[in-house]
Amino acid sequence: MGAFRLGSWNLGQRVARPEHVAVLEAAAPDVLALQGLTADAHGVVSGAFTGGAFGLTLRPPQPGDALDRSHACALLLGPRAEVRSFALLEGAPAPERALVAEALLDGQPLWLSSFHAPRGNGAYGRKGKNEALHALASWMREHPGPGVAGMDANSPKLDALELERSEWWSEAERELLGVDRSHVWRDVYRDVVARDPQLRAKIPSKGPLAESYRRGATQACRYDHVYVTPDVTVVSAEYRMHPGLSDHALVIAELELGAAR
Repeated sequence: MGAFRLGSWNLGQRVARPEHVAVLEAAAPDVLALQGLTADAHGVVSGAFTGGAFGLTLRPPQPGDALDRSHACALLLGPRAEVRSFALLEGAPAPERALVAEALLDGQPLWLSSFHAPRGNGAYGRKGKNEALHALASWMREHPGPGVAGMDANSPKLDALELERSEWWSEAERELLGVDRSHVWRDVYRDVVARDPQLRAKIPSKGPLAESYRRGATQACRYDHVYVTPDVTVVSAEYRMHPGLSDHALVIAELELGAAR
């Protein structure tokens, strides 16, 4: 199997427009992980793909829901991929935002995830955020590969050039993303930075490695990530901002199934 492309994008609960579809068609991912997706937006963007699943289809909003359940994660697939099964991580407080799948890509098995952690200062609170992060970390630990995941983790607090110097709001964030994380999956963009001295030289010691979101409208953060297992090679990865379409960057990663370089 040759290289394949993964995209991950939080649409920020925006109304999907033709411009969103045009961006995604130009990016041409074989697998797309979307977060912050409303039912209407899913209806607009899913038509550009041949298959997939949506969290609100698997777990629709219920009349008794006390908190907002109007947006979810999706996994959308191009013609090279086919689905074997989809599921939600029930350990997450809003499982529709923690979507996982067993798929085939060019006939080879591949685990997939699209994940969106609640904000620690939002309706689900720090406890809900930590439960969601722990649920994904546990799933990753149980699925060592091959696999790819796109996520908005709403973390880290500080994305330092040296991972061990990054800062966290909780141990659950460290469990999922830290140097001592509880699983073997890894951050694709750190692979890219590690082997590109010119790119590394441009990054401040306190980061972020790239900008994917602005906290408080001014603080550049890297909350959006693509993670892969050790048997997936990272060819390239980049962050693409599309002002007016989302307040999060679209993350694009070129990958290959095979031992990491």
